[in-house]
Amino acid sequence: MVKSGRQVFVQNETCAWRIQLVLCCLGSMGCLGSLVLTSGCQDSGPTTYAVTGTITYQGKPLETGLVTFESPSYRPAASPIDSEGRYRLRTIEGQHAVGVVANRRVKEKGFEGLPEYEAIIPDRFNYPASSGIKVTVEKLSENKIDIKLE
Repeated sequence: MVKSGRQVFVQNETCAWRIQLVLCCLGSMGCLGSLVLTSGCQDSGPTTYAVTGTITYQGKPLETGLVTFESPSYRPAASPIDSEGRYRLRTIEGQHAVGVVANRRVKEKGFEGLPEYEAIIPDRFNYPASSGIKVTVEKLSENKIDIKLE
């Protein structure tokens, strides 16, 4: 909903009737009216499923980094990689391309006083579209997907 002076523009038409009801009732119902406005107006989107796993490179867990799952029909899902190589994210079911980025700090102060980093894994793993890693997320409450980078 966007307010412009006394006019109200509704960006999600499915909620228009709730917003009109709230605007009519706000004067007499106060906070109760705002509850009606916020309940159920959010578009919940597709169902997402939990995905967990461990990412290893050359047989050892990565100690840092970021993993990204990309689906052709939904926004990317990403998770940091903890010191034991574990990640946790939520995404939709189906096939996903996976990208992994992992760098380590090599200099506290490098060019222009900024820290310098070097890649821990080959660049080919960085981008989901070109990494060659494909996984399938299923309609399960918990998907365990370990990723081995070689």
